[in-house]
Amino acid sequence: MRIDDICSSKVEYISLNASARAAAGMMHESRVGTLVVLARNGATPIGILTDRDLVLKVLAKGVSAEAVSVADVMTKDVGTCKGSQELFDAVQIMHRYGVRRLPVVNEDGAAIGLVSADDIYSALATHMRELSQAMLREQIHELEAFP
Repeated sequence: MRIDDICSSKVEYISLNASARAAAGMMHESRVGTLVVLARNGATPIGILTDRDLVLKVLAKGVSAEAVSVADVMTKDVGTCKGSQELFDAVQIMHRYGVRRLPVVNEDGAAIGLVSADDIYSALATHMRELSQAMLREQIHELEAFP
């Protein structure tokens, strides 16, 4: 299964110059917990900002959310995957980077979506359900063929 079959194309993007307060407001308004940070070209993902980043790096430290930029608190070492890659490729990249979300890019490196561990769990659950149904059909077939 390819990543572009399971990733979300409804992703919120933010620039690295935005304030942490603006990011929190965008998360609240869009009802998301993750923003993909784009480079100045407006297309290439260079980071991810999560609600957890805001809590741990801004709120918990008593830092002014107006005085801190997205660039200051985002996760910079972000892995990406291409929409054309397979599901298990994304799992390996998530493992390598120790993350639960990956920006999805096209062949030119421009952001086109986001894939999460939940997306992968859901896809795997679907495959497991199909496998279980196949096994059940096989058992029924054997019972009918060899009473």
